[in-house]
Amino acid sequence: SVLFLRAWMAWRLLPVLPAAQHRDAGEITVIIPARNEKDNIAAVIESLKPAPVLVVDDGSTDGTAELAKQA
Repeated sequence: SVLFLRAWMAWRLLPVLPAAQHRDAGEITVIIPARNEKDNIAAVIESLKPAPVLVVDDGSTDGTAELAKQA
């Protein structure tokens, strides 16, 4: 309970920052970490288009990398 109180008091002291102004910052790239996501990876990539997508495959054994290349 004391730890919670200290954390809450410290949180209250954090400064309130103004909202960032939306600027045309150019294009972003979405990075998707994936491991054994064969059933989901194509739909995820498709849902993010037209943004460029980089899939980082962590040693999948179910063909995730191959499906990501095709998507």
